[in-house]
Amino acid sequence: MGQGSHGENLEQIKRPAAQIVELDELHGYVGHKNYCWVWIVVDRLGKRFLHAVTGTGGVVIGARLWEAIKSPLIDKAMTDYWEPYTQFLFFL
Repeated sequence: MGQGSHGENLEQIKRPAAQIVELDELHGYVGHKNYCWVWIVVDRLGKRFLHAVTGTGGVVIGARLWEAIKSPLIDKAMTDYWEPYTQFLFFL
């Protein structure tokens, strides 16, 4: 196997096809202020981690996560109904 084939296999692992994804956000605090947000997405049926991004709790970072994983194969996206999701998942 050449180096090229390993790279192709890695891409398949990084971006597996998923029909239903679940998006969530985690945040840590320092004192009383938000310190760091981690947005994650998992394959709900395949029970696999798909991607994550870090940044703020705003729409821009959430949209960056969605852009990284969006696919025509995704039929549904599950969230906790937090308002920023409505800004970039409006078409599902």
